[in-house]
Amino acid sequence: MYCPKCNGEMGMRDARCPHCGYAFDAIGSYVPPRGDGFAYSPFANFALAVGIVAAVIACVAITIGGPLALLASLREPFFDMLVNAFVVTVSFMLCFSNLIVLLRVYEMKPRK
Repeated sequence: MYCPKCNGEMGMRDARCPHCGYAFDAIGSYVPPRGDGFAYSPFANFALAVGIVAAVIACVAITIGGPLALLASLREPFFDMLVNAFVVTVSFMLCFSNLIVLLRVYEMKPRK
C-alpha cells in the first residue's frame, strides 16, 4: 500500500504514513462517492430492476421446465438425455449467476 500524499510505501494496517505522517480517516467514516452519468440515471435503475425480474423468471422457468424436458427425453437415447441434462444445468447456472451479479450491482449503486 502507498501513501496518497507522499507515495511512500507503508503497511496495510498503518494508521499513519511512516514517511510523512499523513493520518488516514477511520474506516467507518468513509463515504463512497456519488455516481454520476448514464450508469446511475433513472433509466439505468429501471433497466437494472427489469434485468433482476427477468433473471428471476428465467431461473424459475428453467427450474420447472428443465426437469420436465429431462422427463420428456427419457424416450430418447441415453446420450441425448445427458446432453439435455448438461444444457439444462448450464442454462440454470448462467441465469442464476446473472441474477447474483445483478443483485450485487443493485446493492453497490449509491443511494440518493
